[in-house]
Amino acid sequence: MKKRWVPIIFIIAALILDFWVFDLLGITKYAPDCLTAVFAALALAYGIVPMALSGLILGLVIDAAANPYVGWTAAMLALTALAGGCLRGKYFADNAVIPGVTAAVLVFLRENIVYAFCKLMGRQVTGYAALLGTHMLPSAILTGLLCAGLYLIARKGGTPVERADMLRQEED
Repeated sequence: MKKRWVPIIFIIAALILDFWVFDLLGITKYAPDCLTAVFAALALAYGIVPMALSGLILGLVIDAAANPYVGWTAAMLALTALAGGCLRGKYFADNAVIPGVTAAVLVFLRENIVYAFCKLMGRQVTGYAALLGTHMLPSAILTGLLCAGLYLIARKGGTPVERADMLRQEED
């Protein structure tokens, strides 16, 4: 499979899982955030700019179609790509742990922001401890695990330029 198709396949699979499969199974409360996992993994494998632009555009489309707060998903996907892509090329980030932790932390922070906004707006929400144990932590952990696996798949093979650079480094 050509490397250029990997992001498209990952994003389509994440959309299907997030918006269809998890709803059918009734596990949206505990499910990983597949789009966040995909964008964090792909940003590390492909770079900030292409994934941040893709996240911004895809997020705006999702927000326009399914979200009353236009811009929220777009901003979160772009920030996810930014956070993941900032680690690209760092010696300590060339493993599955760093992208997984990045995605898990981003999901956890996003859920805390959503909780704080809901409280500020006066909405009735479950207590923080209950929400932490039943939604925030399971979702963050599953997202991190998914992202780690996706990163290992996404970086496999590399682009021709990356492979040439890797070969040159091995020769030195």
